[in-house]
Amino acid sequence: MPTISINKARIEDITKLSINKVKSLLSHFFEVEETKEALHVEIPANRPDLVSIYGIARLIKNQQGKSIDYAQFIQKGNFEVYVDKSVKSVRPFTACAVAYLHFDESRIKEIIEIQENLHRTWGRDRKKIAIGIYPLKQIKWPIYYKALKPELIHFVPLGFRTELNGLEILKEHETGKKYAHLLEGKEKFPVFIDSANQILSMPPIINSALTGRIKPGDEAVFIECSGLNWQAVLSTINLITIDLIDMGAKIKKVRLNYAWPLPDGKKKIETPVLEKKKIKINLEKLNSILGIKLKTHQIEKLLKKAGLVLNKNIVEIPAYRTDLLEPIDIAEEIATFYGYESIKPSLASCFGFGKADPFFDFQLDLAELLTGLGFVEVKNFCLIPEKEAKLIAKPYLKVKSKTERNVLRQSLLPSMLSCLALNKDKRYPQLIFEIGKIFDLEKRQNERQEVKEKTMLSFCLAQQKADQTSVIQVLEWLAEQLQLKYELSEIDLNSTYLKNILIEGRVAEIKINKEQLGLIGEIYPALLSELNIEMPVACAEIDLDKLWKMILNQNKQK
Repeated sequence: MPTISINKARIEDITKLSINKVKSLLSHFFEVEETKEALHVEIPANRPDLVSIYGIARLIKNQQGKSIDYAQFIQKGNFEVYVDKSVKSVRPFTACAVAYLHFDESRIKEIIEIQENLHRTWGRDRKKIAIGIYPLKQIKWPIYYKALKPELIHFVPLGFRTELNGLEILKEHETGKKYAHLLEGKEKFPVFIDSANQILSMPPIINSALTGRIKPGDEAVFIECSGLNWQAVLSTINLITIDLIDMGAKIKKVRLNYAWPLPDGKKKIETPVLEKKKIKINLEKLNSILGIKLKTHQIEKLLKKAGLVLNKNIVEIPAYRTDLLEPIDIAEEIATFYGYESIKPSLASCFGFGKADPFFDFQLDLAELLTGLGFVEVKNFCLIPEKEAKLIAKPYLKVKSKTERNVLRQSLLPSMLSCLALNKDKRYPQLIFEIGKIFDLEKRQNERQEVKEKTMLSFCLAQQKADQTSVIQVLEWLAEQLQLKYELSEIDLNSTYLKNILIEGRVAEIKINKEQLGLIGEIYPALLSELNIEMPVACAEIDLDKLWKMILNQNKQK
C-alpha cells in the first residue's frame, strides 16, 4: 500500500483541527506514523482520492458532516480538444479540464505533488495514466491530440535549452530515458499540439519547456490526462480537478471530439464529469451481510460520514470515490464507520467441522516424495503462448488476452521445457516437477465443444544421462511408496498427443490394470536445440485424476 506524507501545519490549516485530533481520526482507518513535521499515512491502493493532503482533509470533513457537491463548481467552457485516430493504437484516451486559480510557489508545489502521487500509485508509474499541466495563456485553441513519427516531433523539453526530436528525448533527456520503455516498439509517439502548431507535450514522457511549465503568477491552467483505459483517464481528471476545487479553483469543462466511439458509443464528451454515481441497495440484505440490525436513519447517518447520501434505496456517490462499484462496497463503508469492533460475534445457526480435501493431501504427498528425490517444484501459468500450444497434438482453446499468453494449456510439458530453457545457465542436473491443471477441448453431442479440466503430474530430468531408465527409476520409487503396481508398454508415438515432443522408439505408455495413466519418453533433440536447452531431457506426464480414482478403488477392495 502506498504511503504519503502530510504536512502537519498544512493539514491543521485546511481542517481547522489540532494535529492530535487529525491523527486520531485517521488512525481509525489507516496506519499513521508521526515525525516532527509530518504524518505518514499508509493508504489503500484502491483509494487514489487520498493521495493528496486535500483528499485526506476531505475524508476528515466528511466525518464531520461537511461533504461538498463538487459538480456545482463546474462551468461550461469554450475549449475543445480533437482526438485523432492515430493515437488509438498508441495511447488512445485523454480527458481534460481548465482551472482558474492564482498559482504561487506553494500551490505549484502542491499541484505537482498531487500529480506525481497519482503517477506513482494510481497511474502505475505513468503506464496506466499520465497527467500534464500547462499555463493557459500559452495555448492557442483548439488543441489536437495525435500520434506522429518520432523524427517529426521537435520541441524543447522541460529542463533543456535545445530542441530535440522524439527519439532524442528518449535517449538524451533524463526523464525520457526513465520512461522510454512506455513507448518502446511504437512507430508513432503521442503529442498534444495547439492551433499555433506548438507541441505542448509528448505524453507520458515530458512537457514542452515553452508551453508546459506553470510559474508563480499564472492565473489559469490547462490539464490533460492520457492513458490506456478510458475509465481510469476520466477518473483521474475528476480526481485532480476536485483537489483543485478544494484549493479554491474554478473549473471549466473541455469538449473532447473523438474520431471513434468511446465505450458508451458517443464520440463527444465534456470533461470533467463530477455528477454523482448511483448504486441501488437493499437495506434488509445489507443488514444480513453485516450481521447486525440497523435502521434506515442509522445507515443514513453512517453513510453521511463516508460522504455518501442515502435517498430511499439509492446511494449517491461522489465522483472521487472510484472504489465504490457494487452494493457490497456500500456494506463495507457502513461496517467501517459502524466499527468492526462494535459488531458482536455470534455462533452460526448451523456449523460443521472442516477437513482437508483428500485429493489435495494426495498431491502434497506426491510433491513431498519428489522433493525427497531432489526435484524442485515449479508453478507455471495455465495460459500459454499459442506457439507452445502447437507443440501438443490436441485441439486447444484460445481466449482473449492482452498478452501473448492466449491459450489454455493442454499439457504441462511445454511450460516445463520453457522453464528449463530459462534456467539453462544454472547448474545441472536440473530435476523439476509440476502438479497442475490442463484443459482438454472435447466434442460432445451436437458437435458442441466443452472444456474438461484435468489434474496432471509432470516431471523432467535435464542431465547428462537423461533417458527412459532414469524416468523409470523415479516411477519405481513412486509406485513403491504408493503401493501400486504398474506396467510399461510400447506405443505408436503418432497416436499420442506428445508426438511433436518425444523421440520415436523412446516413448512408453504407463498402465495400471490395463488402463492408460500417462506417458514417459525422451525429448526430441531438435526441439531442445530450438529452445537452447543444452542437456538431454527425459520426462513423464501422469493423469492424477485417474490415479486417485484407482487408489480409492484399491482401498475399497481391501
